[in-house]
Parts: sequence; C-alpha cells; structure tokens
Amino acid sequence: MDRQQAFIRQFISTSRLILTCLIPAFAAEYALNSLLSPGAVADYLGEDQWWSIPAAVFIGAPAYIDGYAALPFTRGLIENGMSSGAALAFLVSGGVVSIWGALAIAPVLKLKPFALYISLALIGSLCAGYIFAWIN
Repeated sequence: MDRQQAFIRQFISTSRLILTCLIPAFAAEYALNSLLSPGAVADYLGEDQWWSIPAAVFIGAPAYIDGYAALPFTRGLIENGMSSGAALAFLVSGGVVSIWGALAIAPVLKLKPFALYISLALIGSLCAGYIFAWIN
C-alpha cells in the first residue's frame, strides 16, 4: 500500500509540473509560430545582412516548431532568401533553446545552471552558423 501511495503522490507531482510548464510553453510556441511568416523572416535574414545569423538565432530559439516541421520550414526560408549560415543557426538554436524545452527544464535547474545552459546554447548556435557560412 505504501508503494501505491508513493506512486500516486509522485504521479500528481509530476503531472502538476508538466501541466504548469508544458501547457504555457505549447501556447507560447503556437502564438509565436502563427505570428511569424517565412517570407517576412527571410527578408531580414538574407545573404547581404550582417545581422542575419544573430537574428536567426534569436528568432529560431523561441520559435522552434518541432522535429518534423523544422526542416521543411527552414527549407522554405532558404528558398525565400535566407542565408545558409542563418538557416543552420536557426535550426540549431531552435532545437536547443526552444520555449517549451526551456520552460520544461527551468523549474528543475537553479538560475545559474539554467543561464549557463541558455548562454552556451546561444553561443554554440552563433558559432555553428558563422562557421557554416564561412565554409559554404
């Protein structure tokens, strides 16, 4: 009987954490994705703009769609004029620092490790974009 009660307590605790973190995260993700259109983003992330890679990181991080839609969405951005380095930075930052992922781990980590995680993810995404743009 103790194991069942422990399981029920843990189940309720985990469910509460999931509901308080993931429901707002999915709502925020939906709102961001509905506000961003590929044509509008690609105009600002083209080959000629120096800010294309940093902008792609800061747009891609919260606006990450999901694993299935990320590649077609990014291909659409590239077809509309997004630079290849910005596209890679967009993909990498979205996969690492998406809103739903950040909200899911924020309650688990303390502020300093969470800030370190976000900082390293953003810096790594920037580096990946710049290196790919330089190689390509």
